Amino acid sequence: MTNPRTSHRTRAALAGLVLPALLAVVSVSAGAQTTPTKHHSKAKGALAGGAAGAVVGGPVGAVAGAAVGAEVQHHKNVKARRRAAAAQHTP
Repeated sequence: MTNPRTSHRTRAALAGLVLPALLAVVSVSAGAQTTPTKHHSKAKGALAGGAAGAVVGGPVGAVAGAAVGAEVQHHKNVKARRRAAAAQHTP
């Protein structure tokens, strides 16, 4: 007998992982446009990482996944700020 909660968690984790990947592909295919720096929410990164971690490693995996998800979003913000600063200083 299949546990109904497992399938719900799996779908939630996949949605949290697949949707951002699809959006990244769409944004890359849009080309190099001059737009304001995009902010990557650490809370959303923690939520997605926690969901994926919960599926893989239970409660401990959820905590670790949330920490990694927030750190990845923070790293994206730092890279975006550096890119924006470099673009301003380019003649």
